[in-house]
Amino acid sequence: MIRKVLRKLFGRRKASKAELWRASGVRITNDSALGDNTAIGHGTNIGRGLFISSGTDFPVTIGKYCAIAHNFRIRARNHSIGFPCMQHQLLKDLGIAAPVANKAGVVIGNAVWVGDNVIVLPGVNVGDGAAIGAGSIVTRDVAPYSVVAGAPAKELRKRYSPEIIAEMDRLIWWDWSFERMSRNKRFFSADVSEILSEQLVEIIEE
Repeated sequence: MIRKVLRKLFGRRKASKAELWRASGVRITNDSALGDNTAIGHGTNIGRGLFISSGTDFPVTIGKYCAIAHNFRIRARNHSIGFPCMQHQLLKDLGIAAPVANKAGVVIGNAVWVGDNVIVLPGVNVGDGAAIGAGSIVTRDVAPYSVVAGAPAKELRKRYSPEIIAEMDRLIWWDWSFERMSRNKRFFSADVSEILSEQLVEIIEE
């Protein structure tokens, strides 16, 4: 199916990586640099300057319907700082094998919001619905529906009450069909931080 869409859109011209991602429902720009083991969920939009280091043993996963601003960087691999020289080129010139890097996969959940100029370091898991403030350096896990900011990023508050969070976990709206989303315009138009969980249940259309 995707191949047919690509042929219709691009003919015989080789599609760019950004075009290939857009054909699968992901919006990234042509200046994006993604590692070989990167997965991005449908409906996610990412601004300019995306950089993701990923590989066979340090995968990166980004969930569905995330809103990610410019200059987002995920480093699932980082230099080891225990050696005298941390520059791989000099070690190569000296005939020395580069030290093993710190490598660990990164997972960004669904419906996550990320501000400009955010860096996520190896091994971090960001929960569903979290919000990361601009300029943050995320060095540790981020709980679902929490707001974090700073360098290193620290939790400032929760987006919703515990009852609303439990209801959002039950709804997992990012797995709905587009048709069901269309039936739930009241839900997507509501500021659910201002209502009770019972009221939230009442506005949901099956």
